[in-house]
Amino acid sequence: MRQKLLLFIFIITVISCGTGKYYVNIPYKYNHDNWFKPKLFDCVDCKNKYTDFIKEYFENDRVVFQPYSEKVIKNRKYISETHNTLIKFGYKKIIPVEFYSTNIKGFIDSLFYWKENNSDTANYYYKFWQRRKSQDTYHLTFQIISDLNEIYTLNNSLTPSTQLNDTLLRALEYDYKMVNGEVERPKEFYPVLFDFLNSTGQYVPAYKILYKPIDFTELGLDKSKFVIKLPLDTVKQSDYTTFRLGYFDNNNNWIDSWIKSTEYDGP
Repeated sequence: MRQKLLLFIFIITVISCGTGKYYVNIPYKYNHDNWFKPKLFDCVDCKNKYTDFIKEYFENDRVVFQPYSEKVIKNRKYISETHNTLIKFGYKKIIPVEFYSTNIKGFIDSLFYWKENNSDTANYYYKFWQRRKSQDTYHLTFQIISDLNEIYTLNNSLTPSTQLNDTLLRALEYDYKMVNGEVERPKEFYPVLFDFLNSTGQYVPAYKILYKPIDFTELGLDKSKFVIKLPLDTVKQSDYTTFRLGYFDNNNNWIDSWIKSTEYDGP
């Protein structure tokens, strides 16, 4: 590994001579921040993370804001895979029974009532079902709220279909340990999480985990050894296909530029 690191740094140094500083980039990939909400791997020992996220989008038994894009909420395969993955993982790990009863049950009950009720076409729930019909997710949505009713109201255990997202399932398992403060050996846990993200093409979250929520340096780990595991490229400028991460200085130390830019609050 050290030989690979030195070789990579040598190449950077050679091509940079006389041409100015070259930055290290990784390919842009849609990452966990985009295909699952709430964000994963962003905090430690934050037990209310999932419920606090839900509270932002529910008010008076209604969804007041949609966290996903229109493209996502029309994607039946994505919706079905995510739902079955959450059944496999355990809905109650993310949404406790008491929280469901207080914050979500009224919404679900109203959807059941207005699904076949046409007495008030201006009603929010009636319009909700009409939108699901136009998006061709009507029957899938009904199946999901029926499953939620089985899980929370009837307290039944469900068996998910074979249509699962294994990558999301593993990601949730890692995130759940972080959220509940169950990471007993962080020096071993976080490198494994990095390798998981890198191996599944989630390059941006993989790089981010080197710094947040716990900096690998604080764990006694050399970030440079992990950076070179990413599919790096050396260019002077980044474009829409890449993220510019940083560079190696003259002493072969990795200097980040991307994480710092995300933390900049402006003048």
